[in-house]
Amino acid sequence: LINDPAAKFADVLADIQQHDVLFVVDFPRQIHLLSHLVRVAKHYQAKIVVLSNTLVSDICALADVVIPCASKRGDIFDSYTAAISMVNFIGNELVAQAPQRASQRMQRMEDIHQQIGDLYQVEPLLPGINKTGF
Repeated sequence: LINDPAAKFADVLADIQQHDVLFVVDFPRQIHLLSHLVRVAKHYQAKIVVLSNTLVSDICALADVVIPCASKRGDIFDSYTAAISMVNFIGNELVAQAPQRASQRMQRMEDIHQQIGDLYQVEPLLPGINKTGF
């Protein structure tokens, strides 16, 4: 929601309802706007699931579920490896719950990308070689 240059977060939150889940990623360099968006979703009774490197934050205090993904090491940069793995796991589990619906949605997204040509397509380096290299 936040990284949308059109700032459509109000449009999206206007549709949020009690049966919805807002999945929030709360890692360092938090954006002040995020806590406001979470409060709005909570006001409309959406469930809040937070993926965070800490259990202590304003956003975690509002959450129904907090999934901790803290790094044990004191690296210069925050490690997102655990968080990315968790997002991958959750995504795969959601697809497993509704495989046909997920497949149809992915196919529709792929069709749209094909229609508008917005994704980079790898061209073969040599004539006669297909995408798999043969």
